[in-house]
Amino acid sequence: MKLTELNIKNYINEGDNININKIKAINLHNKQISSININTNIFTNLEYLNLCENNIIDTTFLEELNSLYYLDLRKNPILNYKGFEKKRTFGYLALSEDKYFLDNFISHFKRFNIGIFLIENKTEANIYKMFNQNNPSKYLVLFLLNIYDKLI
Repeated sequence: MKLTELNIKNYINEGDNININKIKAINLHNKQISSININTNIFTNLEYLNLCENNIIDTTFLEELNSLYYLDLRKNPILNYKGFEKKRTFGYLALSEDKYFLDNFISHFKRFNIGIFLIENKTEANIYKMFNQNNPSKYLVLFLLNIYDKLI
């Protein structure tokens, strides 16, 4: 399913009565979303976005979400990480490691400022070392590797 402004209004059960510019949090966990086709200029106040367990392959929708602080993209088959070229600051970022993750995210993107960085790790690669080499920062970077599902 393609995510649009109309879908978002339907998900939050407000229909046309909601001012979409004022939305600060959207939880679309496990909604079978495959692509996101929204005008990000109208989501100027969006701070929290949970898209865990969908079918998202492209992150370009992130480029203009300047207020976004919390992002959960775990368990999505992401192929295109280009949205992270412009959006590099997060209080919380959650991703899953897959075959494209190391080549397309960790090794290419630099100068991130992330408070908590959660990665669901399926291999024994030294992601922490790789990420910190590319992103020396005074900010806290926390990796929870191989234990996330045990915590819940």
